Amino acid sequence: MSRNAFRAAALAIVLAFAPHSAVATFHLVKIVEVFPGSADQPDAQYVMLQMYASGKNFVSGHGVRVFDASGASVGTFNFTSGVAVGANQATMLIGTAAVASLFGVTPDLSMSPVIPLAGGAVCYESLDCVSWGDFAGTTASPSGTPFNAAGGLRLAMAMRRNLAKDGNPNTLSASDDTNDSAGDFLFATPAPRNNAGQTPPPAPTATPTATPMVTPQECVGDCDSNGAVSSDELLSMVAIALGFTSPPCPLGDGNHDGRISVNEILAAVNGAGSNCVELQPTPPLTGLAVTGVVRLPNGQVSGITTFQWLAHLVGPPALAFSAASVRAVGRGVAVHLSGPFLGSATVTDDQGRYMLRLPEGTTEDTCLGDHFMVAAGATRAFVDSTSAPVDIDFASDAAVSLILGKATQGINPCIYSATDIQRIVAAVRAAPGILAADTEDALNAAALAAATDDPEVQAALAAPLAP
Repeated sequence: MSRNAFRAAALAIVLAFAPHSAVATFHLVKIVEVFPGSADQPDAQYVMLQMYASGKNFVSGHGVRVFDASGASVGTFNFTSGVAVGANQATMLIGTAAVASLFGVTPDLSMSPVIPLAGGAVCYESLDCVSWGDFAGTTASPSGTPFNAAGGLRLAMAMRRNLAKDGNPNTLSASDDTNDSAGDFLFATPAPRNNAGQTPPPAPTATPTATPMVTPQECVGDCDSNGAVSSDELLSMVAIALGFTSPPCPLGDGNHDGRISVNEILAAVNGAGSNCVELQPTPPLTGLAVTGVVRLPNGQVSGITTFQWLAHLVGPPALAFSAASVRAVGRGVAVHLSGPFLGSATVTDDQGRYMLRLPEGTTEDTCLGDHFMVAAGATRAFVDSTSAPVDIDFASDAAVSLILGKATQGINPCIYSATDIQRIVAAVRAAPGILAADTEDALNAAALAAATDDPEVQAALAAPLAP
């Protein structure tokens, strides 16, 4: 063998046994979750990465960069060493210090709370980028149409990659990334997991105990719950019905439909000055809290109320609603909880927020023939979380209709878990198009029709039914 031939053979042997390039040890990794914080802890932000092949844990010198809506970098966070676990599907959590206190999960790499809500992007090196909201910059790796371009990220909700694109919702693969953020991600309950596999502890559930029943003397129009209806309370009910500012009167809504009608005012008049018919008492609920915001067309519960009846007499019909006109309702809109056990009711505050509690010992995944459901007027939402907001709007109502539609086909609604419901609602929200209608019911119907025709929504609806 000549000297040159010997050198070439030796070089080939060295290259064959040399370590692979640095790129090969960290490149099969995707961004799977972005969390912008919660209302209580807005600094509790994280980016979660996930491997889709083994041996991709040699990430020293590599990390993520966060961008604002214009595309300007607002923070770069790199690992100073590799992580311990390099198994296929292992995760790496890059998060702020507040993540540990909010979720009980220690990040693998610290970052600053720089994730912008309205619009931005995150890139893992130049290998994977995702964008959201009104992001108008460019990314090193294609990110396509920003996720939820009209609204950006939401506090207390994670932007999570849809792992079902390849037909397997339980594992990440290369085909789960189509380089289009709008199509690749969904809103979901945050589920941080660090490289050691640490996840948030399960929510505690109380052991059901007997609760004494309180029998209040309640009647329609008894706004201050003192057992009688006064003339001031009658005037307050009339003012609420006419749409004028007035102190809230939840007991003025005798049939709990979210409005005060002429019949309810007449019932209050009949009961004025005397004791009223005692309402059926229910035990107080002290379980996990369900919170959210009621968002309806023009911030109003529709239906033929006294105010609308008078408006039709003195003026033209209201302008058509559209999804863009949907906003939070104000104070005093009734919200009802129903489901496997006794229900309860409350009213919204000035920002349209509500809070109800589930029965003790139950969670959002409790389903005995029916899921827990909250409703404001004609608009409903399944309770799919007790840690993230359950907003009530046309998208949540469409998800309810879709799942109940499956029930009419003989499919048990309990097949759909809380996470499944979240994905269906998120798919409805992400569906393209503008909805327009002239009533709350019509807008809900239009949303249902659009969701029925949307392939992403139908895929989310069908995924839990796959064998």
